Amino acid sequence: MKIALIDFDGTLVDHGPSMRAAALEVLGEPLSLEEISALPVRERSRLYDVNMGSYPHLYEHHAEVVEFVRGLAAKGFELRLLTARPCRVVETIRGILGQAGLDMEIICRQEDWVKDQEYKLEYIRSLDLLIALQPEVIVPSQLDPTVGAEEIRQGMVRIRDAVQYVHDETVAGMNAGTSVYELMPEIQLPPHLELVQNHGKVDWAVRSIWDYYATW
Repeated sequence: MKIALIDFDGTLVDHGPSMRAAALEVLGEPLSLEEISALPVRERSRLYDVNMGSYPHLYEHHAEVVEFVRGLAAKGFELRLLTARPCRVVETIRGILGQAGLDMEIICRQEDWVKDQEYKLEYIRSLDLLIALQPEVIVPSQLDPTVGAEEIRQGMVRIRDAVQYVHDETVAGMNAGTSVYELMPEIQLPPHLELVQNHGKVDWAVRSIWDYYATW
């Protein structure tokens, strides 16, 4: 069985217009997508609720990606859609997919929301799930598709192990009595786990992990 993983937001669809409309309704002011992304997780979850409930008609399909995914289905790939949204909105997502003539299994978030700091631990669990699926194609958000089961496996294992490394080093530093301000510049990824840090910095992760355990 050949499996292809497809990201929902920013890949199959552009949710920018619908999220901006939801922000205007909920917060009473226009926000850019960058400003929305910087909101706390619980507040973003509120926007997603309004977004999915009131503005799915504003979603815009990315025609080129849709055609690529249709081609994968024609080649016998089993399609799995990935979304960070809660499972209670699955039927709405199915409707959006249906408009593009697509039908696939949806992997979604079981909980409505999690604390910002808990993303690290949840991310590790999610990657373990995806690694076990042994996908041969991944269509990620904002990047070109990756093809090749071994390349995909190696990439996901490296990301998972890097996140686990930062988590474990932060906890070890806390247990040793090292302050968060000492740990933030001190903890660095080893060469075999080096990652491009375009969407998150190691020192940010150290701070959020520290805050999670220190304020439990």
